[in-house]
Amino acid sequence: MLRSLRHPDYRLLLAGQLLGSSAQWMEQVARGWLIYEMTGSALLLGAVMATRAMPLLIFGLAGGVLADRYDRKRQVVLAQNANLVLNLVLAALIFSGRLEVWQVFVTAFLAGSVMAIQQPARQSMIPSVVPREDLLNAVALNSGVVNMTRTVGPAIAGVVVAVVGVGWSYVLQGAMFLFASQWTSRMHLSREPEPSGSRGTPWGSFTEGLRYIRSNNTVLALLVLALVPIILAQPYSALVPVFAQEVYQMGAIGQGILLAVPGVGSVVGAALIARLGEGSPNRVFHLIGGITAFGLALVGFAFSPSFPIALAFLFIVGFAGTTYRAVNQTALHLATEDAYRGRVMSMYLLDKGLAPLGSLGAGILATALGAPDAVAIMGLLTALFAIALFLWVAPVRELAGLRFDQPVGATSLPAAQASAEDDPL
Repeated sequence: MLRSLRHPDYRLLLAGQLLGSSAQWMEQVARGWLIYEMTGSALLLGAVMATRAMPLLIFGLAGGVLADRYDRKRQVVLAQNANLVLNLVLAALIFSGRLEVWQVFVTAFLAGSVMAIQQPARQSMIPSVVPREDLLNAVALNSGVVNMTRTVGPAIAGVVVAVVGVGWSYVLQGAMFLFASQWTSRMHLSREPEPSGSRGTPWGSFTEGLRYIRSNNTVLALLVLALVPIILAQPYSALVPVFAQEVYQMGAIGQGILLAVPGVGSVVGAALIARLGEGSPNRVFHLIGGITAFGLALVGFAFSPSFPIALAFLFIVGFAGTTYRAVNQTALHLATEDAYRGRVMSMYLLDKGLAPLGSLGAGILATALGAPDAVAIMGLLTALFAIALFLWVAPVRELAGLRFDQPVGATSLPAAQASAEDDPL
């Protein structure tokens, strides 16, 4: 299950992912706690998460274009250094007592902008540091680490905020980005495709990527399965501070636990996927069943009569969510040619923008109906979406035929290879 770790560059990539992703989850806890403590408003809590998400939608696809045209490693290192600066600036404002609500929103937008540039490049580097025969295992382990940080990050942030204050949480995040940057800079991407910065225009590269996705039914179906449930359900995490303070009266530590438990379930789910062999079929059950279970578990969480029962449902949320997401991402890597990987991954990673953007709608819904009813509605819509997609969309059912040992790029179509200057859509 850990065979990808025999590659030194992959170990460096994974170590940087561990620290960087942990810091980002800590930032979500700290920022949510900070804005709710300053305003007591569920609406502003959702709004600040949406503000952080907007750049991911605005600049995310541009980040994918850059990842396919230029140096991916340098792109990641620069982004991590920018995160370091942003965290230290926010910590200084907190310590000086000069922090205002508008500054929380501005730094949220800047943090989202940096993430939009970083994420496509980082995800695209995975096939550059492991041979193809270890790609499934590498993607699954990376997914496991990312989901493990959902436990590590919120738990650390909850303790740090409760014990020494939110300012020190941002200092610690800055230090984590510093080490992540150092490790990433030591990587050697010997299998990275030659950058294509000299060919065509950035806009041509962008439209070429859209044509590739549109002409490849497998990639398109996998992207729909990845993004729509995230829009409908993942914004539940923005309402966790409301559950922690008003439903269970558990404070910052309770918030950290509620955010951490799905991470535990996610690690278990990722370990299960990592043990699948390269010849195992990409079962529709893992995708549709996982999405359905994810939504129904959220309904259970919303109406849980006690804190322990809520944690049990959140464990299922994490397990089901990461099971379908890990299989989905692995299949997407294997169905995508190297030359288009950054642009496809940037589309896939729109989930990081769509989920917090959905937090605004979740905040409005919670303000009108209350947090429990809002989360229940979101979960039920997600389960119904999965069932309807399986029943009525044939390309989704056909995903059962895609195998983990399928050669990369085997599903590409000639239409995707047209000149970037022709017919932009």
